[in-house]
Amino acid sequence: MKVLFVFNHPAPYKVKYFNELAKYVDLTVIFERRTAKDRNAKFYEGNVYNFKHIFLESGDFGRENHNSGEIIEHLKENRYDFVIMNGYSTFTEMRTINYMNKHRIKYILFINGGIKKEKESSLRRNLKKKYIGGAEYYFSPNEISNEYLEFYGADKARIFNYPYSSINESEKVSKVNRREYREELGLPLDKHIVISCGQFIKRKNYMTLLKQWKLMDQAMELILIGGGPLIGQYRRYIKSKKMKNVRIIDYLEKDMLFKYFRAADVFVFPSLEDINGHVINEAMSQGLPVVSGTGTTSSVHLIKNAKNGYLYDPDNFEALRDAIFNILDRHDYFTKNAIDTVKDNTVEKMAEITFHQLESVYKKPKLIYLTSSMDEKEYSRLLRNTMFPPNPSNQNFHSRYIELLSKYYDDISVISLRPFNKKIYPYKNELDRSIKVFDNVEYVYLEVGLKQSRSMKYKAIYNAIDARYKDSRTIILVDPLNLSLAKAAFDFKKKYNALTVAFLTDNPKNISGTSWLFSQLHKKYVKQHDGYIALTESLNKLFNVNNKPHIQIEGVSEDFIKYDSPQVSEYFFFGGALYEKYGVMDLINAFKEIDNKEYIDLVIAGHGPLSEQIEYIATKNRHIKFVATISKEEMAQYEQYAIACINPRRKDPKLDSESIPSKVIEYASNKALIISTYNDKLYDIFEDNIIYYHTPDELKDVLHNVLKNREDKNFKKNVDSNYKVIKENYSEDVIVNKLSDFFNELLRKTK
Repeated sequence: MKVLFVFNHPAPYKVKYFNELAKYVDLTVIFERRTAKDRNAKFYEGNVYNFKHIFLESGDFGRENHNSGEIIEHLKENRYDFVIMNGYSTFTEMRTINYMNKHRIKYILFINGGIKKEKESSLRRNLKKKYIGGAEYYFSPNEISNEYLEFYGADKARIFNYPYSSINESEKVSKVNRREYREELGLPLDKHIVISCGQFIKRKNYMTLLKQWKLMDQAMELILIGGGPLIGQYRRYIKSKKMKNVRIIDYLEKDMLFKYFRAADVFVFPSLEDINGHVINEAMSQGLPVVSGTGTTSSVHLIKNAKNGYLYDPDNFEALRDAIFNILDRHDYFTKNAIDTVKDNTVEKMAEITFHQLESVYKKPKLIYLTSSMDEKEYSRLLRNTMFPPNPSNQNFHSRYIELLSKYYDDISVISLRPFNKKIYPYKNELDRSIKVFDNVEYVYLEVGLKQSRSMKYKAIYNAIDARYKDSRTIILVDPLNLSLAKAAFDFKKKYNALTVAFLTDNPKNISGTSWLFSQLHKKYVKQHDGYIALTESLNKLFNVNNKPHIQIEGVSEDFIKYDSPQVSEYFFFGGALYEKYGVMDLINAFKEIDNKEYIDLVIAGHGPLSEQIEYIATKNRHIKFVATISKEEMAQYEQYAIACINPRRKDPKLDSESIPSKVIEYASNKALIISTYNDKLYDIFEDNIIYYHTPDELKDVLHNVLKNREDKNFKKNVDSNYKVIKENYSEDVIVNKLSDFFNELLRKTK
């Protein structure tokens, strides 16, 4: 899981959390500043960064504010499963959130605490609602902070609570020997010691505590630890009032601070307002009962009156005094309860729980598939009702991938430029432009009419993508051989930095009738993608010019139910594109020359420029059967019962390097004996388990030998070996896992 966390400055308690979280996820943290202006320099000295981290170069101003576009630039070049914002109030944070909203990058808002303001300007409230309400999920330390989030527009169902902490498991105590620590620190053994820790600023309200301490028994000693702009004022007040039972200690590092905590009897926190106040958790972890005002969210969340401490009104001296003496009267009871209260409030637990919460909403990507293929049920209906069936090659290839992905991904939209004109399909009213759902896949059918301009097609595709593009976890898959689809994906990527993957199924130069302009536009659009699914390594090298992530998949096997044979007589079978270069005429001529005393048939299925010629030949030769374009199920039935299935594609070094006769994978998955022109790639996959020939002249003898020896046990072994290869390398489970790993890799890689 790849996570980006944005935080204002490297506060040690947060750095400790990041170190733990990095044990679960691939974590990058961007710090806007190196320090907060009012923090003691020693505050940061002990930091150890066991995670990837970036400090922004410029933009600091004010106490903690920042203004820079560097995070935006980082997001343009990097992708994450989660972007977590630990704030929304600096200019940098607001700019970043605005960018993410504009570009549909979801973010999580992580807060340390929060207090809703009933009285505030409408401008301030609306800004908070904008930046808080726009998050996808929220991480909050307690119920009070939940109310704050909901007040400013958060959906309650999307809030996760985590145990906020700034202490490690190793820093907790199970019991305390206060005398030992007092002796070490030189503190009095005969007095009760009350301690407080925090910045010496007005909001912490220490002046009120000092004024109250004048009235406290001299046997009670107050220790204030911190530092800040009011330290001089506090010292002057103590001196002027001749207070002998107060001591002020400047900033202490945590190890020493915790020794003072272990030496004290009670912790008092008079702060008027703190969005969290993690020192409450720290004090309890060291065995200190706590007396605190209600302006601190952690106090209200953790303190149970008369059990581990008390909540009080910081202006009420009597309430403070009574709370302290009540604790001292049953000190062991309060100490034990304080330790028990925070036993699970550690940085380790905080990281573990937040990871599991992220894991619970970790989603598979949404897929948008741009193609000209249709759902198989719709395609079968088209075949039944047209006199001019379209070329099925794209249909067969892409519908197979869609079907496969739908078994693993539950959020797929197919934007289809299906063949849609009166020549191909005269029953337009039955297949009108529409949105249909088949097996949980949304098909968005866009009309491709003869009178529709390319710009109209492009606009329809772009709008359909725009309506379905959810966020940066969306992956757009595209068949770039369709220029309208390719341009829409290209432009959408530029606008939203969308993640796009191209299917490399062929070189346009290998396709009959393609123009020079088509090839140039195809090259322009195809080289811009983030990843590639290639039929061959040569296609990947040709078009993946920037060496982006890619996988090679030669085909996918499919299991079909075995019914009765589609015809009574025995037969050889060929199914595929009917082009001269694919050798179908070579096959017909070779078949005519064999001694066919057993009246064996040659069945040909497919589509292409030779269709009419083959149909004519079939009328003149009763043993040549032409079934034209048939469904995948019908094709499988022919393949399953054939004496042998044949790949007669002529040997062509250029064509062979850039494509593979993937029909052979289909033959093998239907347990057919295979005859094929020799092909290096097929040999790499199937070795000697295919019956090869090298020239068209050899095919006649191969057909004759197979016919003569078709009961040979070695043929059965060849079939079984090929089927085993298919199941091990091209089964649905294998290919979908390969695709899933590839998509997840893309989501994690930098551009």
